[in-house]
Amino acid sequence: MTRCATGGRTIRSRFFWALFLGLFLACPGQPAWAAAPSITKITLLPTRQLEFQLALDVGESYTFEVSTNLADWMAVGGIDEAPASSLTVVDENTVDLAPALFFRLKVGRYTRFSFGLAHYVQAGQFSGAATTPTVSLPATFSGYRAWFEAEGDSPYPEVSTVLFTGPAGSGLSATPAAVDDSSADEGWYMSPIVSSTFGAPTGTWTVNYRGTNMTFTSDLDMLSQLVLPVPTVVVANGLVQSVSWVYRDRVSGAALSAPPSYMQQIMVQLEGSSGRLYDSPDGGAPSVTTHTLTEPVTWSEVTGLNMAYDDLQDNHYVIFYRRQ
Repeated sequence: MTRCATGGRTIRSRFFWALFLGLFLACPGQPAWAAAPSITKITLLPTRQLEFQLALDVGESYTFEVSTNLADWMAVGGIDEAPASSLTVVDENTVDLAPALFFRLKVGRYTRFSFGLAHYVQAGQFSGAATTPTVSLPATFSGYRAWFEAEGDSPYPEVSTVLFTGPAGSGLSATPAAVDDSSADEGWYMSPIVSSTFGAPTGTWTVNYRGTNMTFTSDLDMLSQLVLPVPTVVVANGLVQSVSWVYRDRVSGAALSAPPSYMQQIMVQLEGSSGRLYDSPDGGAPSVTTHTLTEPVTWSEVTGLNMAYDDLQDNHYVIFYRRQ
């Protein structure tokens, strides 16, 4: 999810699932007053995220596209009815993942529909003053849910009208999206959680959206995509300074020499009694196994630490470590 700032106003627009080191600009080298649409400035932030300044026409919609070869382009996000002539857009991913990709901005509304599966693992707990959790082996899933995202299709339909149906054994059959975990304002819908130690079954998944069935296929054995990033927390003066981790086999607990090839990004999440205390930026490269916090978090207020990662098909895995 990107942040688009216009003075005191913030607009949220999800894009940049990929990252960009090499950039093709709509109007390369143009000054800040260049005709819209154009990219007038790119800044690498201390967080290793990219910040883009854009010149736009008010009320116009725009699509962001990415390419690996300057010949084949893929839409990855956009801005719907720009509210100002100048926008600052921050990519929530970091540059650590990126091969050299190319980026351009085009006039026209962006629409995309995405589907994936989120799996949850209760992997262990921090005991007493320990800053590394004890891991429960073998690790299996506690449950999963399906998710669906509509982009560029606002106003989005009410949550209860979006229905999920999975393959045989999925536990979902024309099941309405979960109201507490979905957002019609953002076009984000999630099914209720299904209890399962094996994960979501393979086969055809259907999302009924605006009365039309959209089908998606999952062919992965989800347990084969499960690895345990086991964290160690560095605390100084009561504050969490950083989190590092080692990848371990979910059955034996043996340390792996490198992250599995099916991982595409990893995130650190700190939980408190009233909700999320901290999220690392999206897009952390799996090969980078430490994260330094960018804002203070008191260790005594942390009730759990989650290690979350995505596979190459945009399925999401959340590994929970609780504190006593």
